[in-house]
Amino acid sequence: MKKLRIYSISTTIIVLFVLLQGSIVTKTGSGQGCGTTWPLCFGDVIPNDPTLETIIEYTHRLFSSIAGMLVLILSFWSWRKLNYIREIKFFAIVASAAIIIQGLMGAGQVVFGQPLYFSPSFTNISLA
Repeated sequence: MKKLRIYSISTTIIVLFVLLQGSIVTKTGSGQGCGTTWPLCFGDVIPNDPTLETIIEYTHRLFSSIAGMLVLILSFWSWRKLNYIREIKFFAIVASAAIIIQGLMGAGQVVFGQPLYFSPSFTNISLA
């Protein structure tokens, strides 16, 4: 149980870091730092000769992917270990769905651009 607690706190801190990093991407206008390719960066796994915008966007993608996997693992682990708590199943499903939707919305924003109606819903899901 102690390992789950430490893991959940670590995952929360990493997700908070990703949210802060996302605001840096937005504030610096680095959203297209890797072009319109996703999940690759200008068609490469690791960008060659990156600009500052590319470094900001690439690290955000990298940490977002890691955070997404950590949340999915945490959801599964919590569901298995804390199944005697009735609400755990519901929150594990919601957390997993939210992180998957968030990732798909981020990918959509890179590939298809950012329509005006899209950005507020992307931000709202991030804060949920």
